[in-house]
Amino acid sequence: MSKHQHGGHDSHSHSAKRRAPHKDVRLWIAVALMLAAMVAYVMTMDESEIPGEAPGPEVPAAL
Repeated sequence: MSKHQHGGHDSHSHSAKRRAPHKDVRLWIAVALMLAAMVAYVMTMDESEIPGEAPGPEVPAAL
Protein backbone atom coordinates (compact mmCIF):
# COMPACT_ATOMS: atom_id res chain seq x y z
CA MET A 1 0.00 0.00 0.00
CA SER A 2 1.30 3.41 -0.92
CA LYS A 3 0.72 6.68 0.86
CA HIS A 4 -1.24 9.21 -1.21
CA GLN A 5 -0.37 12.93 -0.96
CA HIS A 6 -2.87 15.48 -2.24
CA GLY A 7 -1.12 17.92 -4.55
CA GLY A 8 2.29 17.23 -3.07
CA HIS A 9 1.66 19.45 -0.03
CA ASP A 10 2.74 18.39 3.40
CA SER A 11 0.37 19.78 6.01
CA HIS A 12 3.17 20.37 8.54
CA SER A 13 5.64 22.11 6.23
CA HIS A 14 3.29 25.05 5.52
CA SER A 15 2.78 25.91 9.18
CA ALA A 16 6.50 25.58 9.93
CA LYS A 17 7.36 28.28 7.36
CA ARG A 18 5.12 30.90 9.01
CA ARG A 19 6.71 33.21 11.55
CA ALA A 20 5.38 33.42 15.05
CA PRO A 21 3.06 36.47 15.39
CA HIS A 22 5.16 38.04 18.15
CA LYS A 23 8.22 38.01 15.88
CA ASP A 24 6.50 39.78 12.98
CA VAL A 25 7.63 43.42 12.67
CA ARG A 26 4.32 44.47 11.09
CA LEU A 27 2.46 43.41 14.23
CA TRP A 28 4.69 45.55 16.47
CA ILE A 29 4.34 48.55 14.13
CA ALA A 30 0.55 48.20 14.26
CA VAL A 31 0.61 47.91 18.07
CA ALA A 32 2.86 50.98 18.39
CA LEU A 33 0.63 53.06 16.09
CA MET A 34 -2.49 51.97 17.97
CA LEU A 35 -0.95 52.87 21.34
CA ALA A 36 0.21 56.25 19.99
CA ALA A 37 -3.30 56.98 18.72
CA MET A 38 -4.83 56.05 22.09
CA VAL A 39 -2.35 58.24 23.99
CA ALA A 40 -3.04 61.17 21.64
CA TYR A 41 -6.79 60.69 22.11
CA VAL A 42 -6.55 60.65 25.90
CA MET A 43 -4.14 63.60 26.05
CA THR A 44 -6.34 65.84 23.86
CA MET A 45 -9.75 64.90 25.24
CA ASP A 46 -10.27 68.14 27.22
CA GLU A 47 -9.09 70.33 24.35
CA SER A 48 -12.15 69.71 22.20
CA GLU A 49 -14.47 72.56 21.33
CA ILE A 50 -18.23 72.24 21.13
CA PRO A 51 -19.62 73.96 18.00
CA GLY A 52 -21.90 76.90 18.75
CA GLU A 53 -20.81 77.23 22.35
CA ALA A 54 -19.59 80.67 23.43
CA PRO A 55 -16.08 80.82 24.86
CA GLY A 56 -15.81 81.06 28.64
CA PRO A 57 -15.52 84.38 30.47
CA GLU A 58 -12.16 86.08 30.25
CA VAL A 59 -10.27 86.54 33.46
CA PRO A 60 -8.84 90.06 33.84
CA ALA A 61 -5.10 90.26 34.17
CA ALA A 62 -3.69 90.76 37.64
CA LEU A 63 -2.45 94.29 38.31
